[in-house]
Amino acid sequence: MLTFFSGFGQSYFFGIYNDSIRADFGLSNTVFGSIYSGITMLSAVMLMFAGKLIDRLPLPLYAAGVVCLLTLACLLMGVAGSLLFLVLAMFLLRFSGQGLMTHTASTSMSRYFDKTRGRAIAIGNLGFSLGAVVLPLLAVRLLDQAPWQQNYMLYALCVALGVLPLVLWLLKGHAVRHATWQKAQDEKALQNPLDAIDDWTRKRVLKDWRFYLVLPGIMAEALVNTGVHFYLGRVAEAKNWPMEVMATSLSVQAVAAVSFTIMAGLLVDRMGSLKLLPFIPLPLCIGLFVLAGFDHFMVAYIYMFLSGLGKGFLGAAGTALWAEFYGVKHIGSIKSLVMMVTVLSTAVMPPLLGYLFDQGVSMDIIAPGLGIYVFMGALLTLPVARSGKKA
Repeated sequence: MLTFFSGFGQSYFFGIYNDSIRADFGLSNTVFGSIYSGITMLSAVMLMFAGKLIDRLPLPLYAAGVVCLLTLACLLMGVAGSLLFLVLAMFLLRFSGQGLMTHTASTSMSRYFDKTRGRAIAIGNLGFSLGAVVLPLLAVRLLDQAPWQQNYMLYALCVALGVLPLVLWLLKGHAVRHATWQKAQDEKALQNPLDAIDDWTRKRVLKDWRFYLVLPGIMAEALVNTGVHFYLGRVAEAKNWPMEVMATSLSVQAVAAVSFTIMAGLLVDRMGSLKLLPFIPLPLCIGLFVLAGFDHFMVAYIYMFLSGLGKGFLGAAGTALWAEFYGVKHIGSIKSLVMMVTVLSTAVMPPLLGYLFDQGVSMDIIAPGLGIYVFMGALLTLPVARSGKKA
């Protein structure tokens, strides 16, 4: 549920309302893109501090707080009458939606599942793909019926009266389950007193060379897809493709991600995420070189399919990796650090690609450049995969 409704703060959802918001507030593409990048970076920094609280607060209280924050964000979008309130509302949407909703879901699945961690994360991540299919279609339909601010008032009502009670109901009895889990963790530590993997803190992780080698490959999916999604129209224009092709190709990406997420989860449970680590970025890498080399409209679907495979792969293996490396005692703090770096990378892409496009650099040059970056990210993970779980 949290991964599904995180869509309210994702780039693809903002893209639906982009033109309407800019028209009402008289913003140019450059100004709106700069605002979006700025609030995304601020959200990433705030996430590093708010994200670690999930290690200290009861999960029902933390999850309820996140959902309430998303409700407030939608409500502020609905009543925003000035640019200041619009920026605040957009920040809260990115912070609570893309940031905390995603963080709460992935951290919880990583922490409370051990032998079936890959499958658990994969099932939870289905919400991302389902949201990418359903929410844009819903937004387009509602935008045809009512102004965008009324749409957001409806979203606020939906989250407050629908999502919040369901989240609390789903977490009913969690205190007992958490106590059982904690007891099992304590017994495990007593049986293996020399196993320091459960004692990793964020400060210690920052001193681990493996962390820095893994990051470029792990960030690649979010970094590249944010840039491509934000400039779908520019990609379509460069390739002479109709926008209808680009819109439907997003559904192909979502379906591919859903299809491969469960398979990736099973592979993680069987082989461990460490062995799979170098292969996570490769589907996206291949897709970028295909995008650069061919102009037929079917390439849009091929690229989105391959990037969807990579997205599904990353969703299961990439999330499980941190728990395998560093244990689950401080997993919220560690994952908030990873998310901060990832979100910061997504904030950089829109203005960077916008500058390259303004300088006349074509997508046929940008795509293979991104492909080389993704491939290098995969190569950097090879020493980590060979090193094993211990530093």
